[in-house]
Amino acid sequence: MAGDFRLQTASGRWIWIHARGSVVEADAQGRPRRLVGTFTDITESVTATQLRRALLDHSAAAIAMLDARLDILEANSRAEEIFAPPATSIAGLNLVALPLHEDQARFIPQHYATLRASGQLNMELPLRDNRHRMRWFDAHAVMLDPEDPDSDTVWTLVDISDKHRTRMALATERLRLKTVLERFPGGVLMEDQDGVITSVNRGLCELLDIPVSPDELIGLTHEALCQRLGTERTAWLHRPDSDRTAEKRATVEVEGARGHTLEIDWLPIEHDGRRLGRVWLVRDVTERKTRERRLAELAATDPLTGLPNRRSFLAYLDAALEEGQREPTRRNALLMIDIDHFKRVNDTHGHPVGDEVLQHAARLIRGSLRQHDRAGRLGGEEFAVLLDDVGLDTALALAERLRHTVAAKPAATVAGAVSLTISLGLCAVSGRNPARVLADADAALYRAKRSGRDQVCVAGSTVE
Repeated sequence: MAGDFRLQTASGRWIWIHARGSVVEADAQGRPRRLVGTFTDITESVTATQLRRALLDHSAAAIAMLDARLDILEANSRAEEIFAPPATSIAGLNLVALPLHEDQARFIPQHYATLRASGQLNMELPLRDNRHRMRWFDAHAVMLDPEDPDSDTVWTLVDISDKHRTRMALATERLRLKTVLERFPGGVLMEDQDGVITSVNRGLCELLDIPVSPDELIGLTHEALCQRLGTERTAWLHRPDSDRTAEKRATVEVEGARGHTLEIDWLPIEHDGRRLGRVWLVRDVTERKTRERRLAELAATDPLTGLPNRRSFLAYLDAALEEGQREPTRRNALLMIDIDHFKRVNDTHGHPVGDEVLQHAARLIRGSLRQHDRAGRLGGEEFAVLLDDVGLDTALALAERLRHTVAAKPAATVAGAVSLTISLGLCAVSGRNPARVLADADAALYRAKRSGRDQVCVAGSTVE
Protein backbone atom coordinates (compact mmCIF):
# COMPACT_ATOMS: atom_id res chain seq x y z
CA MET A 1 0.00 0.00 0.00
CA ALA A 2 1.02 3.61 -0.58
CA GLY A 3 -0.24 7.12 0.07
CA ASP A 4 0.67 10.79 0.32
CA PHE A 5 0.01 12.88 3.39
CA ARG A 6 1.24 15.95 5.20
CA LEU A 7 3.42 15.67 8.27
CA GLN A 8 4.56 18.29 10.75
CA THR A 9 8.20 18.03 11.68
CA ALA A 10 9.72 18.63 15.11
CA SER A 11 10.61 22.16 14.02
CA GLY A 12 6.98 22.82 13.21
CA ARG A 13 7.42 22.84 9.41
CA TRP A 14 4.89 20.95 7.36
CA ILE A 15 6.16 18.56 4.71
CA TRP A 16 4.65 16.15 2.24
CA ILE A 17 5.43 12.44 2.76
CA HIS A 18 4.98 9.57 0.35
CA ALA A 19 4.56 6.40 2.40
CA ARG A 20 4.90 2.82 1.10
CA GLY A 21 4.53 -0.31 3.24
CA SER A 22 3.86 -4.02 3.21
CA VAL A 23 3.10 -6.83 5.75
CA VAL A 24 6.07 -9.15 6.23
CA GLU A 25 4.62 -11.30 9.04
CA ALA A 26 1.07 -12.21 10.08
CA ASP A 27 -0.48 -14.28 12.90
CA ALA A 28 -2.58 -17.43 12.53
CA GLN A 29 -5.63 -15.35 11.96
CA GLY A 30 -3.88 -13.39 9.20
CA ARG A 31 -3.52 -10.23 11.18
CA PRO A 32 -0.33 -8.22 10.55
CA ARG A 33 2.38 -8.78 13.11
CA ARG A 34 5.25 -7.00 11.40
CA LEU A 35 5.29 -4.26 8.74
CA VAL A 36 8.09 -2.89 6.57
CA GLY A 37 7.77 0.51 4.94
CA THR A 38 9.46 3.67 3.68
CA PHE A 39 8.76 7.37 4.06
CA THR A 40 9.92 9.71 1.29
CA ASP A 41 9.90 13.51 1.49
CA ILE A 42 8.10 14.60 -1.68
CA THR A 43 7.56 18.21 -0.63
CA GLU A 44 9.62 19.58 -3.53
CA SER A 45 7.81 17.62 -6.25
CA VAL A 46 4.39 18.34 -4.73
CA THR A 47 5.23 22.01 -4.47
CA ALA A 48 6.36 22.04 -8.11
CA THR A 49 3.15 20.29 -9.17
CA GLN A 50 1.03 22.72 -7.20
CA LEU A 51 2.92 25.68 -8.65
CA ARG A 52 2.49 24.34 -12.17
CA ARG A 53 -1.20 23.77 -11.54
CA ALA A 54 -1.63 27.22 -10.06
CA LEU A 55 0.15 28.83 -13.00
CA LEU A 56 -1.91 26.87 -15.50
CA ASP A 57 -5.22 27.52 -13.77
CA HIS A 58 -4.55 31.23 -13.31
CA SER A 59 -3.49 31.73 -16.89
CA ALA A 60 -5.77 33.78 -19.13
CA ALA A 61 -4.94 31.34 -21.92
CA ALA A 62 -6.58 27.96 -22.44
CA ILE A 63 -3.82 25.32 -22.21
CA ALA A 64 -4.13 21.62 -23.01
CA MET A 65 -1.76 18.69 -23.56
CA LEU A 66 -2.67 16.09 -26.20
CA ASP A 67 -1.06 12.79 -27.11
CA ALA A 68 -0.49 11.43 -30.60
CA ARG A 69 -4.02 9.93 -30.68
CA LEU A 70 -5.42 13.43 -29.89
CA ASP A 71 -6.55 12.34 -26.42
CA ILE A 72 -6.56 15.29 -24.05
CA LEU A 73 -4.13 14.35 -21.29
CA GLU A 74 -4.44 17.51 -19.25
CA ALA A 75 -6.23 20.85 -19.47
CA ASN A 76 -6.18 23.95 -17.29
CA SER A 77 -9.25 25.57 -15.76
CA ARG A 78 -9.50 28.14 -18.56
CA ALA A 79 -9.65 25.39 -21.19
CA GLU A 80 -12.27 23.55 -19.12
CA GLU A 81 -14.29 26.75 -18.72
CA ILE A 82 -14.33 27.45 -22.46
CA PHE A 83 -14.61 23.98 -24.02
CA ALA A 84 -15.84 21.42 -21.45
CA PRO A 85 -19.42 20.22 -21.85
CA PRO A 86 -21.67 20.95 -18.82
CA ALA A 87 -20.79 19.00 -15.66
CA THR A 88 -17.89 17.19 -17.36
CA SER A 89 -14.20 17.64 -18.03
CA ILE A 90 -12.36 17.63 -21.34
CA ALA A 91 -9.44 15.78 -19.76
CA GLY A 92 -9.58 12.21 -21.06
CA LEU A 93 -11.74 13.16 -24.08
CA ASN A 94 -10.54 12.84 -27.64
CA LEU A 95 -10.22 16.13 -29.51
CA VAL A 96 -12.50 14.84 -32.28
CA ALA A 97 -15.31 14.46 -29.72
CA LEU A 98 -15.46 18.25 -29.23
CA PRO A 99 -17.46 20.14 -31.92
CA LEU A 100 -14.82 22.82 -32.34
CA HIS A 101 -14.99 23.52 -36.07
CA GLU A 102 -17.61 23.29 -38.84
CA ASP A 103 -15.15 21.40 -41.05
CA GLN A 104 -13.50 19.35 -38.33
CA ALA A 105 -12.76 16.28 -40.47
CA ARG A 106 -10.40 18.38 -42.60
CA PHE A 107 -9.45 21.03 -40.08
CA ILE A 108 -7.73 18.83 -37.44
CA PRO A 109 -5.59 16.59 -39.72
CA GLN A 110 -4.52 19.58 -41.82
CA HIS A 111 -3.14 21.56 -38.90
CA TYR A 112 -1.62 18.55 -37.18
CA ALA A 113 0.27 17.68 -40.35
CA THR A 114 1.73 21.19 -40.35
CA LEU A 115 2.57 20.93 -36.65
CA ARG A 116 4.43 17.62 -37.05
CA ALA A 117 6.32 18.93 -40.06
CA SER A 118 7.63 22.08 -38.34
CA GLY A 119 7.51 21.19 -34.63
CA GLN A 120 5.37 24.20 -33.79
CA LEU A 121 2.43 26.15 -35.11
CA ASN A 122 1.15 29.73 -34.79
CA MET A 123 -2.16 30.85 -36.26
CA GLU A 124 -5.51 32.49 -35.62
CA LEU A 125 -8.32 29.95 -35.29
CA PRO A 126 -12.11 30.22 -35.21
CA LEU A 127 -13.40 27.64 -32.65
CA ARG A 128 -16.78 26.96 -31.06
CA ASP A 129 -16.96 27.08 -27.27
CA ASN A 130 -19.14 24.88 -25.06
CA ARG A 131 -22.08 27.22 -25.66
CA HIS A 132 -21.74 26.80 -29.43
CA ARG A 133 -20.56 30.37 -29.92
CA MET A 134 -17.83 31.01 -32.46
CA ARG A 135 -14.74 32.60 -30.95
CA TRP A 136 -11.37 33.56 -32.38
CA PHE A 137 -8.15 32.40 -30.73
CA ASP A 138 -4.49 33.19 -31.17
CA ALA A 139 -3.23 29.57 -31.14
CA HIS A 140 0.28 28.36 -30.40
CA ALA A 141 1.12 24.63 -30.51
CA VAL A 142 4.44 22.95 -29.80
CA MET A 143 5.62 19.34 -29.82
CA LEU A 144 7.34 18.35 -26.60
CA ASP A 145 9.81 16.27 -28.63
CA PRO A 146 10.12 17.65 -32.16
CA GLU A 147 12.16 14.58 -33.16
CA ASP A 148 9.32 12.23 -32.24
CA PRO A 149 6.30 12.40 -34.61
CA ASP A 150 4.20 10.74 -31.90
CA SER A 151 5.22 13.26 -29.26
CA ASP A 152 2.68 14.89 -26.98
CA THR A 153 1.73 18.43 -27.95
CA VAL A 154 0.89 21.46 -25.86
CA TRP A 155 -1.67 23.94 -27.16
CA THR A 156 -2.01 27.49 -25.86
CA LEU A 157 -5.11 29.41 -26.95
CA VAL A 158 -5.61 33.12 -26.22
CA ASP A 159 -9.11 34.47 -26.83
CA ILE A 160 -8.87 37.37 -29.30
CA SER A 161 -12.56 37.54 -30.20
CA ASP A 162 -12.91 41.21 -29.23
CA LYS A 163 -9.71 42.09 -31.05
CA HIS A 164 -10.90 40.13 -34.09
CA ARG A 165 -14.30 41.84 -34.06
CA THR A 166 -12.60 45.23 -33.81
CA ARG A 167 -10.25 44.33 -36.63
CA MET A 168 -13.13 43.05 -38.77
CA ALA A 169 -15.16 46.17 -38.02
CA LEU A 170 -12.18 48.29 -39.04
CA ALA A 171 -11.72 46.24 -42.21
CA THR A 172 -15.44 46.63 -42.94
CA GLU A 173 -15.26 50.38 -42.45
CA ARG A 174 -12.24 50.55 -44.72
CA LEU A 175 -14.11 48.58 -47.36
CA ARG A 176 -17.09 50.88 -47.01
CA LEU A 177 -14.82 53.92 -47.26
CA LYS A 178 -13.14 52.48 -50.34
CA THR A 179 -16.53 51.79 -51.92
CA VAL A 180 -17.68 55.34 -51.17
CA LEU A 181 -14.45 56.77 -52.54
CA GLU A 182 -14.76 54.82 -55.77
CA ARG A 183 -18.42 55.88 -56.15
CA PHE A 184 -17.70 59.52 -55.30
CA PRO A 185 -18.32 61.67 -58.40
CA GLY A 186 -14.87 63.19 -58.37
CA GLY A 187 -11.43 62.80 -56.86
CA VAL A 188 -10.60 62.25 -53.19
CA LEU A 189 -7.20 62.53 -51.50
CA MET A 190 -6.72 61.98 -47.75
CA GLU A 191 -3.58 62.49 -45.71
CA ASP A 192 -2.85 61.88 -42.03
CA GLN A 193 -1.44 64.45 -39.61
CA ASP A 194 2.08 63.71 -40.86
CA GLY A 195 1.16 64.40 -44.49
CA VAL A 196 1.20 60.73 -45.53
CA ILE A 197 -1.44 59.62 -48.05
CA THR A 198 -3.96 57.22 -46.48
CA SER A 199 -6.73 57.16 -49.11
CA VAL A 200 -7.01 58.08 -52.75
CA ASN A 201 -9.46 57.07 -55.46
CA ARG A 202 -9.24 56.51 -59.18
CA GLY A 203 -11.15 59.73 -59.86
CA LEU A 204 -8.31 61.81 -58.45
CA CYS A 205 -5.74 60.09 -60.67
CA GLU A 206 -7.92 60.76 -63.72
CA LEU A 207 -8.76 64.39 -62.91
CA LEU A 208 -5.18 65.33 -61.98
CA ASP A 209 -3.83 63.26 -64.89
CA ILE A 210 -1.64 61.03 -62.65
CA PRO A 211 -0.67 57.96 -64.74
CA VAL A 212 -0.59 55.42 -61.87
CA SER A 213 -3.12 53.37 -59.92
CA PRO A 214 -4.44 54.76 -56.61
CA ASP A 215 -2.74 51.95 -54.65
CA GLU A 216 0.67 53.20 -55.82
CA LEU A 217 0.07 56.53 -54.08
CA ILE A 218 -0.89 55.10 -50.68
CA GLY A 219 1.91 55.69 -48.17
CA LEU A 220 3.58 58.51 -50.15
CA THR A 221 4.26 61.78 -48.37
CA HIS A 222 2.68 65.00 -49.62
CA GLU A 223 6.10 66.13 -50.84
CA ALA A 224 6.61 62.90 -52.81
CA LEU A 225 3.21 63.34 -54.45
CA CYS A 226 4.05 66.94 -55.35
CA GLN A 227 7.23 65.78 -57.07
CA ARG A 228 5.08 63.60 -59.32
CA LEU A 229 2.59 66.39 -59.98
CA GLY A 230 4.97 69.20 -60.91
CA THR A 231 4.79 72.88 -59.98
CA GLU A 232 1.44 73.78 -61.57
CA ARG A 233 -0.61 70.89 -60.21
CA THR A 234 1.12 71.12 -56.82
CA ALA A 235 -0.30 74.63 -56.46
CA TRP A 236 -3.79 73.15 -56.89
CA LEU A 237 -3.41 71.12 -53.67
CA HIS A 238 -3.50 74.22 -51.50
CA ARG A 239 -2.83 73.60 -47.78
CA PRO A 240 -4.16 76.52 -45.71
CA ASP A 241 -3.04 74.78 -42.50
CA SER A 242 0.60 74.85 -43.61
CA ASP A 243 0.91 78.47 -42.47
CA ARG A 244 -1.01 77.78 -39.21
CA THR A 245 -3.86 80.13 -40.12
CA ALA A 246 -7.34 79.77 -38.70
CA GLU A 247 -8.72 78.90 -42.13
CA LYS A 248 -10.91 75.80 -41.94
CA ARG A 249 -11.50 75.16 -45.64
CA ALA A 250 -10.56 76.56 -49.00
CA THR A 251 -11.89 76.20 -52.53
CA VAL A 252 -10.01 76.95 -55.72
CA GLU A 253 -10.94 76.66 -59.38
CA VAL A 254 -8.28 75.66 -61.89
CA GLU A 255 -8.07 74.84 -65.56
CA GLY A 256 -7.18 71.16 -65.73
CA ALA A 257 -6.14 68.90 -68.57
CA ARG A 258 -8.05 68.88 -71.85
CA GLY A 259 -9.72 72.21 -71.13
CA HIS A 260 -11.64 70.98 -68.09
CA THR A 261 -12.43 73.25 -65.17
CA LEU A 262 -11.75 71.67 -61.78
CA GLU A 263 -13.08 72.77 -58.40
CA ILE A 264 -10.81 71.69 -55.53
CA ASP A 265 -11.95 71.78 -51.89
CA TRP A 266 -9.53 71.47 -48.98
CA LEU A 267 -10.92 70.36 -45.61
CA PRO A 268 -9.15 69.63 -42.29
CA ILE A 269 -9.87 66.45 -40.32
CA GLU A 270 -10.08 67.36 -36.64
CA HIS A 271 -11.21 65.85 -33.34
CA ASP A 272 -11.29 67.61 -29.97
CA GLY A 273 -9.24 70.44 -31.41
CA ARG A 274 -6.50 68.11 -32.67
CA ARG A 275 -5.55 68.13 -36.35
CA LEU A 276 -5.70 64.51 -37.55
CA GLY A 277 -5.17 65.08 -41.24
CA ARG A 278 -6.65 66.72 -44.29
CA VAL A 279 -8.71 65.84 -47.35
CA TRP A 280 -9.01 67.27 -50.84
CA LEU A 281 -12.17 66.84 -52.94
CA VAL A 282 -11.73 67.41 -56.68
CA ARG A 283 -14.73 67.82 -58.99
CA ASP A 284 -15.01 68.41 -62.72
CA VAL A 285 -17.26 71.47 -62.97
CA THR A 286 -16.80 72.03 -66.70
CA GLU A 287 -20.47 71.44 -67.51
CA ARG A 288 -21.60 73.65 -64.64
CA LYS A 289 -19.27 76.49 -65.68
CA THR A 290 -20.43 76.16 -69.29
CA ARG A 291 -24.03 76.28 -68.11
CA GLU A 292 -23.32 79.31 -65.93
CA ARG A 293 -21.65 81.11 -68.81
CA ARG A 294 -24.59 80.23 -71.03
CA LEU A 295 -27.05 81.55 -68.46
CA ALA A 296 -25.00 84.72 -68.08
CA GLU A 297 -25.04 85.16 -71.84
CA LEU A 298 -28.81 84.60 -71.94
CA ALA A 299 -29.31 87.11 -69.14
CA ALA A 300 -27.27 89.68 -71.07
CA THR A 301 -28.64 88.91 -74.55
CA ASP A 302 -31.81 89.91 -76.37
CA PRO A 303 -33.40 86.55 -77.28
CA LEU A 304 -34.88 87.78 -80.59
CA THR A 305 -31.86 89.44 -82.20
CA GLY A 306 -28.95 87.87 -80.29
CA LEU A 307 -27.57 91.35 -79.52
CA PRO A 308 -26.76 92.47 -75.96
CA ASN A 309 -29.92 93.61 -74.18
CA ARG A 310 -30.49 97.04 -72.66
CA ARG A 311 -28.93 96.20 -69.29
CA SER A 312 -25.84 94.67 -70.88
CA PHE A 313 -25.39 97.55 -73.31
CA LEU A 314 -25.64 100.13 -70.52
CA ALA A 315 -22.89 98.24 -68.70
CA TYR A 316 -20.68 98.69 -71.79
CA LEU A 317 -21.53 102.41 -71.77
CA ASP A 318 -20.62 102.73 -68.07
CA ALA A 319 -17.29 101.01 -68.75
CA ALA A 320 -16.59 103.39 -71.66
CA LEU A 321 -17.23 106.41 -69.47
CA GLU A 322 -14.90 105.09 -66.74
CA GLU A 323 -12.23 104.40 -69.33
CA GLY A 324 -12.63 107.94 -70.63
CA GLN A 325 -11.89 109.25 -67.15
CA ARG A 326 -8.66 107.23 -67.03
CA GLU A 327 -7.65 108.02 -70.62
CA PRO A 328 -8.92 111.52 -71.53
CA THR A 329 -7.42 111.32 -75.02
CA ARG A 330 -9.50 108.25 -75.91
CA ARG A 331 -12.71 109.19 -77.76
CA ASN A 332 -15.89 107.18 -78.14
CA ALA A 333 -19.24 107.85 -79.77
CA LEU A 334 -22.81 106.64 -79.28
CA LEU A 335 -25.36 105.93 -82.03
CA MET A 336 -29.07 105.66 -81.28
CA ILE A 337 -30.93 103.89 -84.11
CA ASP A 338 -34.64 103.58 -84.78
CA ILE A 339 -36.36 101.69 -87.64
CA ASP A 340 -38.57 104.13 -89.51
CA HIS A 341 -42.33 103.39 -89.58
CA PHE A 342 -41.87 100.06 -87.86
CA LYS A 343 -45.43 100.13 -86.50
CA ARG A 344 -46.64 100.13 -90.08
CA VAL A 345 -44.75 96.89 -90.74
CA ASN A 346 -46.46 95.19 -87.77
CA ASP A 347 -49.87 96.55 -88.70
CA THR A 348 -49.52 95.52 -92.36
CA HIS A 349 -47.79 92.14 -92.11
CA GLY A 350 -48.18 91.09 -88.48
CA HIS A 351 -45.78 90.76 -85.60
CA PRO A 352 -43.99 87.59 -86.89
CA VAL A 353 -42.89 89.55 -89.96
CA GLY A 354 -42.00 92.45 -87.68
CA ASP A 355 -39.72 90.10 -85.76
CA GLU A 356 -38.04 89.04 -89.00
CA VAL A 357 -37.44 92.70 -89.85
CA LEU A 358 -35.90 93.32 -86.42
CA GLN A 359 -33.60 90.30 -86.86
CA HIS A 360 -32.62 91.53 -90.34
CA ALA A 361 -31.81 95.01 -89.03
CA ALA A 362 -29.73 93.51 -86.17
CA ARG A 363 -27.68 91.45 -88.64
CA LEU A 364 -26.98 94.50 -90.79
CA ILE A 365 -25.98 96.60 -87.78
CA ARG A 366 -23.71 93.88 -86.44
CA GLY A 367 -22.15 93.29 -89.86
CA SER A 368 -21.35 96.98 -90.32
CA LEU A 369 -19.39 97.39 -87.10
CA ARG A 370 -15.68 97.19 -86.46
CA GLN A 371 -14.23 94.49 -84.22
CA HIS A 372 -14.32 96.52 -80.97
CA ASP A 373 -17.64 98.31 -81.51
CA ARG A 374 -20.62 97.22 -79.41
CA ALA A 375 -24.26 97.04 -80.55
CA GLY A 376 -27.36 96.38 -78.46
CA ARG A 377 -31.13 96.33 -78.62
CA LEU A 378 -32.62 98.84 -76.18
CA GLY A 379 -36.20 97.75 -76.76
CA GLY A 380 -38.86 97.61 -79.49
CA GLU A 381 -37.36 98.85 -82.76
CA GLU A 382 -34.66 100.90 -81.03
CA PHE A 383 -30.98 99.92 -81.19
CA ALA A 384 -27.74 101.51 -79.96
CA VAL A 385 -24.09 101.26 -81.02
CA LEU A 386 -21.05 102.22 -78.96
CA LEU A 387 -18.27 103.16 -81.38
CA ASP A 388 -14.88 102.58 -79.82
CA ASP A 389 -11.92 105.00 -80.09
CA VAL A 390 -13.37 107.19 -82.82
CA GLY A 391 -13.88 110.90 -83.44
CA LEU A 392 -17.22 112.41 -84.42
CA ASP A 393 -16.25 112.78 -88.11
CA THR A 394 -15.35 109.13 -88.45
CA ALA A 395 -18.38 108.15 -86.39
CA LEU A 396 -20.63 110.15 -88.70
CA ALA A 397 -19.15 108.40 -91.74
CA LEU A 398 -19.77 104.98 -90.11
CA ALA A 399 -23.36 105.98 -89.31
CA GLU A 400 -24.02 107.10 -92.88
CA ARG A 401 -22.58 103.88 -94.26
CA LEU A 402 -24.87 101.89 -91.98
CA ARG A 403 -27.90 103.95 -93.03
CA HIS A 404 -27.19 103.34 -96.74
CA THR A 405 -26.60 99.63 -96.14
CA VAL A 406 -30.00 99.21 -94.43
CA ALA A 407 -31.82 101.16 -97.15
CA ALA A 408 -30.16 99.10 -99.90
CA LYS A 409 -30.97 95.67 -98.42
CA PRO A 410 -34.67 94.86 -97.90
CA ALA A 411 -35.57 92.17 -95.35
CA ALA A 412 -36.53 88.80 -96.82
CA THR A 413 -39.64 87.70 -94.88
CA VAL A 414 -42.47 85.20 -95.25
CA ALA A 415 -44.54 88.11 -96.57
CA GLY A 416 -41.91 88.91 -99.19
CA ALA A 417 -39.23 91.59 -99.31
CA VAL A 418 -39.80 94.44 -96.87
CA SER A 419 -37.84 97.63 -97.48
CA LEU A 420 -36.85 99.70 -94.50
CA THR A 421 -34.85 102.73 -93.49
CA ILE A 422 -33.39 103.89 -90.21
CA SER A 423 -32.92 107.18 -88.37
CA LEU A 424 -29.80 107.74 -86.29
CA GLY A 425 -28.74 110.11 -83.50
CA LEU A 426 -25.01 110.54 -82.82
CA CYS A 427 -23.19 112.05 -79.87
CA ALA A 428 -19.72 111.95 -78.35
CA VAL A 429 -19.29 109.88 -75.20
CA SER A 430 -17.73 111.86 -72.37
CA GLY A 431 -18.36 112.93 -68.80
CA ARG A 432 -19.56 110.69 -66.00
CA ASN A 433 -23.33 110.41 -66.50
CA PRO A 434 -24.54 107.62 -68.85
CA ALA A 435 -28.15 108.82 -68.62
CA ARG A 436 -27.10 112.22 -69.95
CA VAL A 437 -25.17 110.63 -72.84
CA LEU A 438 -28.24 108.56 -73.74
CA ALA A 439 -30.47 111.62 -73.51
CA ASP A 440 -28.23 113.60 -75.90
CA ALA A 441 -28.09 110.74 -78.44
CA ASP A 442 -31.85 110.25 -78.11
CA ALA A 443 -32.45 113.96 -78.68
CA ALA A 444 -30.35 113.79 -81.86
CA LEU A 445 -32.33 110.74 -82.99
CA TYR A 446 -35.64 112.54 -82.34
CA ARG A 447 -34.42 115.47 -84.44
CA ALA A 448 -33.54 113.05 -87.28
CA LYS A 449 -37.04 111.52 -87.19
CA ARG A 450 -38.73 114.92 -86.95
CA SER A 451 -36.68 116.14 -89.91
CA GLY A 452 -38.00 113.47 -92.25
CA ARG A 453 -36.35 110.20 -91.08
CA ASP A 454 -33.74 108.16 -92.99
CA GLN A 455 -30.94 110.44 -91.87
CA VAL A 456 -28.21 110.96 -89.22
CA CYS A 457 -28.26 113.89 -86.79
CA VAL A 458 -25.38 114.79 -84.48
CA ALA A 459 -25.92 116.15 -81.00
CA GLY A 460 -25.34 119.91 -80.92
CA SER A 461 -22.51 119.72 -78.38
CA THR A 462 -20.39 117.12 -76.56
CA VAL A 463 -21.61 116.10 -73.16
CA GLU A 464 -19.63 117.48 -70.23
